[in-house]
Amino acid sequence: MEALPHFPYSPNAFKPELGLFEASEIECPCCKKVRGYSYQLTPYCEKDIDNLCPWCIADGKASEKFEASFSQDVSRDQPIAVEASEQVYARTPGYISWQGENWLGHCNDACAFIEYVGFDDIAHIWEEVEGDIELAGWDKEIVKENLQKEGNMVGYLFRCRQCGKHRLSVDCD
Repeated sequence: MEALPHFPYSPNAFKPELGLFEASEIECPCCKKVRGYSYQLTPYCEKDIDNLCPWCIADGKASEKFEASFSQDVSRDQPIAVEASEQVYARTPGYISWQGENWLGHCNDACAFIEYVGFDDIAHIWEEVEGDIELAGWDKEIVKENLQKEGNMVGYLFRCRQCGKHRLSVDCD
C-alpha cells in the first residue's frame, strides 16, 4: 500500500482519537478505488458524498470533482493568504465540531489543527490562548469550568505553522 498523504494543516489527521479517517474496504466515490481508508465526515457540497479516500482529499481531486469544501470557515479574525485558505478548504480534512469548523490562522497562514482539548489539556498554555476566548466572546471562567475533550463544550487546538503560537477555538452544542 502506498504511503498515506501528509496534510500540512492537519498533521494528526490519521490519529484515531480525531475520528477523521477509519480503516475501510469501501470504494472511494472519487477515484473508484479501495484505498484502505475512508474519510468519516461529509464535505460541504451539493451531493451527499461519503467515504472519500485521503489521497483524493490531499490532491484536491475530491474538491474539484464534487465542488466540495472540507471546512466551513477559515479564520474570521486573522488575515490568511489565499493559497493557505484554498489548501484548507479544498485539500485538508475538516474536524468534528458542533457548529461547523472555524479554521484559525496566524502569521498570514492557516494554523495546523492539532487536537480536541478540554481545559486540563491546555491549562499549561492558558495564558497563550485566553485571548482567543475573549475575541470569540466567551466568558473565560465558563470555558475553564466546562471545556471538555468529549463534552458539551469542546476546544479545538491549533498551532501556527510559522511561529508556533497556539490558538484555541471553542464550540458547544
